Amino acid sequence: MKKREIKFREWDKINKKMISEPHFESINHEFIYINKFFERTENSHFDVMQYTGLKDKNGKEIYEDDIIDTYPGERDYPQPGGYGSAAQVIYYIGEIDWSEGDHKIDYCGFISTWDYMPITSECEVIGNIYENPELLKKYDITKKINS
Repeated sequence: MKKREIKFREWDKINKKMISEPHFESINHEFIYINKFFERTENSHFDVMQYTGLKDKNGKEIYEDDIIDTYPGERDYPQPGGYGSAAQVIYYIGEIDWSEGDHKIDYCGFISTWDYMPITSECEVIGNIYENPELLKKYDITKKINS
């Protein structure tokens, strides 16, 4: 079984730029954060995003907080809340009901915020919440599922 590549990127809140090679070092396959400013708090200078292990239909890597078109195709949408919706990629742990009945499953992994849609290589990355915040409003992406 092929192991998923573990990579990260980070958004520098002060300089307003994406860093594709963040301040991590790997020692014996364990990642250690070496930036003294990193804390997962509101006061952190960086937001860190993990690579999902998947690439979109164009070969672009899909990370947490990317905005994806869950059903890309030859049309001039995704439309908010409808078939072909755009959504934010998040890491989620919890129960998901992907059926019409009462059947729920425990889930742990990357999903989109649009109807808990699984992330696949058929999706298309159209931006991210940091460099393209206008997409959040354009596609009505307001739902951030708490994990």
